[in-house]
Amino acid sequence: MQSLNTYLPGSVPTDFDARNRFLNYKRDSNTPKHQIRWNFIAELPIGRGKKLLGNSKGIAEKLVGGWQIAAIGNTVQGWWSLPTSYYPTGNPIEYYGFKYPIQDCTSGSCFPGYLYFNGYIPANRINSVDASGKPNGIDGSAGRTTSRRPRR
Repeated sequence: MQSLNTYLPGSVPTDFDARNRFLNYKRDSNTPKHQIRWNFIAELPIGRGKKLLGNSKGIAEKLVGGWQIAAIGNTVQGWWSLPTSYYPTGNPIEYYGFKYPIQDCTSGSCFPGYLYFNGYIPANRINSVDASGKPNGIDGSAGRTTSRRPRR
C-alpha cells in the first residue's frame, strides 16, 4: 500500500483500512452474479417391462429398449453497472425506461431502441449521417438524444 504523499490531497481516505478498501476492494466483473449449472440423465419408458412396448422381445427389444436421454446446461447472470467515465457534468443518473424511442445506427444497420438513462452520446453521433445521407449515429425523436447514451 502506497503512502498518502503519493496521492493528491483529499483524493484517497487517510485511514489505512479505508484507503485499502477504496483502492483494492472492487467487484470482479468476470465473476458472474448468479450461475446455475445442471445435468440429468433419464431412461426412456420404452422396451421390456416399461409402459410403452413392454411386451417386446428379440430384435424389437434390442431396437427400442434401453434408450436414455441426457443433458447438461448452464445459465449465467452477470453484473451490470454504469460506467462512471460517461458523466463529465456530474449530473445524477436518471432512468428513462421506455419514455424516449431512438434508433441506433452506429453499426451500419439501424435498430430500434429506447434511451434508457441519461448517459453520454458524443456530439458527432447525435442524428449524424454519412456522405450518402444514410444514418450512422443515434437518431432520436424531436432531438431528445442530446448528450445521452442509449441502451437497448
